[in-house]
Amino acid sequence: MVGAVGDFAVAPGEKIKVSTEGGVVIARTAGGALRIVIDQWVRALAFGAVDDPSPRIALVSLREKGRPDRKSGLIDLRHDTDAIDPTARTDRLYDLGLNRAEARFCLRLPPGVAQDTLNAALGAAFPASLSRISGAVMAAQPVRVIQIALGRMEVSSSIPAPDGRSPPGPHTHLLPDHIAIGRTKPAGMDIPKAFLPSTVFYPHQS
Repeated sequence: MVGAVGDFAVAPGEKIKVSTEGGVVIARTAGGALRIVIDQWVRALAFGAVDDPSPRIALVSLREKGRPDRKSGLIDLRHDTDAIDPTARTDRLYDLGLNRAEARFCLRLPPGVAQDTLNAALGAAFPASLSRISGAVMAAQPVRVIQIALGRMEVSSSIPAPDGRSPPGPHTHLLPDHIAIGRTKPAGMDIPKAFLPSTVFYPHQS
């Protein structure tokens, strides 16, 4: 979703580990992990001219498959039993409640001050909830989990200060003003209504 974005990239000098089993693809690098499930519901759509040096490929799913539940307000999803990292499956997952059809933006936290702060703010609507939780979230630097119909992305890199820059490698953006616009995909990427946008790839070409 435009305004709440997870960017899975490999920082210079770092390595990426990719594993596949059946239709499940998992990629891991320092700062994050990505799991995509490729099944009969998935389609790949290409955007750009034939000779475009920077093509874009969108993985989309048929809407009839289903989608992440839409939530409005901060929600406790309890233990993240679907975490890519098995050691994190007892940590708590909180949905920020952006109320979007294409994805859910969540925070994953172990027990502590930040978890207590989010528990005290349950039900608070976005973006007003940010004023209640941002201090604790910045101090705790939780894993951000973006859930889509095709799978999920987990980002553990640091969250920069409002006037800072995102670190190289996997990172997220949460921009309330952009979220309010309601756009679900980048400009110039018109996707038929039968599909739900999920992931956009920007293949590197030398």
